[in-house]
Amino acid sequence: MLKDVLKLSKSLYNVFLLQGKTPAKVRSLYDSYRNLDAMINKIHLVADHYLVLRLDESFLQNSSYGEPKEKWRRVLNDDLETLNQSVKKHLLCLQTLTAIDPNNPEEPIYPLEQKFNDKAYYGFVRDHYDVGHVNAEGTHLVSMILTNTYDPKNYQVLKADHIEIDTYEKKVALQNLLKEKAKRFAELKNDIAEYLKSHYIIEDLL
Repeated sequence: MLKDVLKLSKSLYNVFLLQGKTPAKVRSLYDSYRNLDAMINKIHLVADHYLVLRLDESFLQNSSYGEPKEKWRRVLNDDLETLNQSVKKHLLCLQTLTAIDPNNPEEPIYPLEQKFNDKAYYGFVRDHYDVGHVNAEGTHLVSMILTNTYDPKNYQVLKADHIEIDTYEKKVALQNLLKEKAKRFAELKNDIAEYLKSHYIIEDLL
């Protein structure tokens, strides 16, 4: 879960962090940094709110949703949709990143277009990307995520995926995975923060 987002984020940010390119519009990079911070908070929401609750918890009983499992599923899906909207915002913000090569400043570089068809990416992420939702039986997270094969000539940018959560142990494993991803995103966020602080002043970001 979120492996596709982490892979793409690192790849695009490394254009600035490791490859020596400069942002054509630093505000776009700053906006991406802020969206990344918000997304990390939503990852923690999913990991720490309802995901690993046992169904005999008292506040799951006698719910207007019906069975405890149904309340658990509904609330977790609400949390996942909150995360999904944040992820989509982050992915669309990545699309706005434009770089300049100091050795060839007349030709801007669009890093995302080197990996995905630009129009297909925008449409599929906006309308179809799904970080995951719990199926009716409460046994799986069903998702529609970015393909792990980068090809700007390919209009199919998403692929179906699923994660089993039919036991408590699998839910805990997913929680641990989410926390690990949040940690990796936080490291990336800190790298971006250091880059911005070392290259720009506050007036450049406003």
